[in-house]
Formats: sequence, structure tokens, C-alpha cells
Amino acid sequence: GTAVRPSAGSVLGGTRVAITGTGFVAGASVTIGNTAATGVAVTSSSEIAATTPAHGAGTVAVVVTNPDGQGGTLAAG
Repeated sequence: GTAVRPSAGSVLGGTRVAITGTGFVAGASVTIGNTAATGVAVTSSSEIAATTPAHGAGTVAVVVTNPDGQGGTLAAG
């Protein structure tokens, strides 16, 4: 499974988060609420650090996509 810590942040963005899962590779991209996260850093095959973009209030999808197109989604991250 995939998880995001912290699980909540400002709708203005700027929250640094850790995304845990499996199979992450260098060059992976992250979108949060259909907007690209910034400062994405793959720290290991099971963790990515990123900074949240501004987004609407409420739960949003967190999507990680590896350069080969494979990825995963946390629907209510």
C-alpha cells in the first residue's frame, strides 16, 4: 500500500510530505489533486519526499508515476 505523512496540509501548498510505498525509482513524478508536486526526491525504493502544491480543500488523490509509466494512486490521500 501507499501512505502519505503528514496526512493533511495547507490548501495553499508548501507542506513537505513523505510518500511511502514500493517500487519507486529515480525520476518518479508526483501529483497531488491533479497538480504536480514540487521538490520531488526519491529517497529510496520505498519513499519519496515532495512539497504539496496549492489544491482544493478535502481529500485529494496522490499519484506517483515512475519514468516507465508505471505507478500507483492513493485515492484519498
